[in-house]
Amino acid sequence: MENEPISEAHIILTSAWMSAGAKEEWIYVDLGAECLLNRIVLNWIRRPAAGSIQISDNAANWKDIISLPRTLNLNDDIALDKMEKSRYVRVLMTQSESTDGYILSELEVYGTGGPIAVAHPQTCYEEEWKNGSSRRCMEAPA
Repeated sequence: MENEPISEAHIILTSAWMSAGAKEEWIYVDLGAECLLNRIVLNWIRRPAAGSIQISDNAANWKDIISLPRTLNLNDDIALDKMEKSRYVRVLMTQSESTDGYILSELEVYGTGGPIAVAHPQTCYEEEWKNGSSRRCMEAPA
């Protein structure tokens, strides 16, 4: 379904990602598979003055898709102009509002796609022990 979270790096307010300084910093999320993205939500404790949202297929070569909003609001709900295809999403912060750097409490990525769960059959067997029987299950070899 469209606009369902693909991946949430959801951090409760007792913890958050904090930059090492006030210069260029970044944080990225691996979505686990190529996805179509249409929305990014960022919740800040200390936001940057400037930066961008970037995407990549290999976590090495990054492409800017949109600039971070220039606002004092601590919550950014960023709708993308078009669906973007990517496995990795990075928040690049290039300019700090203060010398204390940046603090991001939540990063949400919305769109369609993502990893598909695959069931792995298990082999179960009974064992007799002195104190009774036991059932053990193991993942079947691939």
